[in-house]
Amino acid sequence: MWLDRKTSYFNRQHDIVLMNPLFAGAPILFVASRRVVQQLLGNEAKLRLVKPVELTLQSLIGDSLASASGDAWRRHRRILSPAFNTSLYSLAWDEASVAYEEVVYSEGWLTERQFDVSSINHIVHKFSLMMISRCAFGIPLAYEEPTSNPANPDFPEALVRIIKDFVLFAIVPRRMFNLPFKRLRIAKISWQKVESEIKALLRSRSSQESKAGEDNADILGRLVSSSGKLELTREELFADIFTLMFAGHETTASVITTTLGYLALYHQEQDAVAAEITSVVDASGNISFASMSNLPKLQACLTEALRLIPPPLFLPRDTEEDITLEIEYPEKRQIVVPRGSRIIIDMVATLRNPSYFPNPDVFKPSRWLEDNHDPDAVMFGAGPRQCIGRRFAQSTIMRFVACLLRDFEVDALTLPGETREEYEERIMTNATMAGTSFTLQDVPLRMTRRIK
Repeated sequence: MWLDRKTSYFNRQHDIVLMNPLFAGAPILFVASRRVVQQLLGNEAKLRLVKPVELTLQSLIGDSLASASGDAWRRHRRILSPAFNTSLYSLAWDEASVAYEEVVYSEGWLTERQFDVSSINHIVHKFSLMMISRCAFGIPLAYEEPTSNPANPDFPEALVRIIKDFVLFAIVPRRMFNLPFKRLRIAKISWQKVESEIKALLRSRSSQESKAGEDNADILGRLVSSSGKLELTREELFADIFTLMFAGHETTASVITTTLGYLALYHQEQDAVAAEITSVVDASGNISFASMSNLPKLQACLTEALRLIPPPLFLPRDTEEDITLEIEYPEKRQIVVPRGSRIIIDMVATLRNPSYFPNPDVFKPSRWLEDNHDPDAVMFGAGPRQCIGRRFAQSTIMRFVACLLRDFEVDALTLPGETREEYEERIMTNATMAGTSFTLQDVPLRMTRRIK
């Protein structure tokens, strides 16, 4: 999907392509059209589309909001939805500022006027994990964690190892982790650490709830109180916490990394965003939650970054009955997708489709300030199953980037003799799967403190 992004779908001339297996298996329909995506995701229940469990975390952690379908999904969504509210988004906005100051202090940026960061990815990954741990689950995770050894990793280190070795957990049978191989042994220890910490967190909150009464304002509280009502099993609680923590911080980190990478190359866009941020900073240097709606250029940059490097590389669905879709290219007509087919929504091809996005490979945030583009069409999916945490992520991402650009100018850290165009080709096309998210690999930046 990524490597062939410029030539797939018959050089971007088709909305869909159909792959039929030669010997066995169901046909697979690959989609590259926003119109078709809206037909599918906007009518999932009516069309009776289901998520194929083998393409989710279900085999690793069981049913969760992300992997379940039908009534099971609606049950998870009903329980969690109330926790995602304005209070949580305001908390994320304020906490992101606190966490940003911890990053600046811990990384030694306080007194430096100019410095190089070899990989912004590592920094924003730690920031993102800290944010979701604090705001969603009440875990007071610090930016700097004690160094541990492979035999006894701390929680953040264990989670990072799981992300790095995600392919192992996805394809290697559990019993194989008992074999005497170092990598498998460390992976097993990391998994056990994360599992035990999450279960301990559940026990602790359950005990507090039973003593203090029901307090289900935050995400963890909603999950624990639902367990008391027998709406979610302990296994489902674990699966939801793991999914939200695992996938949530990966997506947040990916968007921040991509945004900063492109703004480091496109200084005209960065200058416009920096001026916008300056216009909402109060006398004490603070950026209020109420000012979030007054940062449309920053929001446009985040959305454009999401379009170019979408953390969900693809969205899979299976059909339980025949469905009819309307396509536009290469010609307008209806097609029937037979029952038992698999549909793969190719996010890269859909969001770089020149029929909807002229000059699709160019970073152009202004396209999202035009009337004919709705940011919600790309921001973490669409329809009833769009990402439940997208507003939380937006609050976190916008505050971090706003604080960073308030204080620093970011520039591309090029190699000796390398042009900015060559940097863009080398860095901004070097993307891969990391855990469950599609993201850029190491993005090096030069940071220069703004003169106030």
